[in-house]
Amino acid sequence: MARLGGHSTTSVPRRIRIQAALRPTEQGTRGQARLSPLLSEWLMGLPKGFVTDLDLPYSAKHRVLGNGVVPQQATAVLRLLVDIAVGGVTDSVYDLPGNENA
Repeated sequence: MARLGGHSTTSVPRRIRIQAALRPTEQGTRGQARLSPLLSEWLMGLPKGFVTDLDLPYSAKHRVLGNGVVPQQATAVLRLLVDIAVGGVTDSVYDLPGNENA
C-alpha cells in the first residue's frame, strides 16, 4: 500500500493525494514559477507523458495541450451525433439549443 506523509493513501483525502502527485508549477529557466505542463496534461485527461514526454520546448507543450480537445468531451459529442444520426434518440434528451418548448 502506498504511503503519503506516514499515512496510507486510502486515509488521505483525495485532494491532498492529487496535490502531492501533481505540482501545479515548476521552476522556469530564470527561476520564476510557471505552470507545469504535467498539470495541463492531467487536466486534459491525457495519460501521463502523452505530451510531456515529447522532445518539445516548454511553450510548444502548452500550445499542443491548449489547442487539443479533451478526449472525454470529444467522445460525448461523437456519441450524441451518432445517436441523432441513427434516429435512436430525440434531441429533447440532450437539451439541445432551440428545443426550449419540448
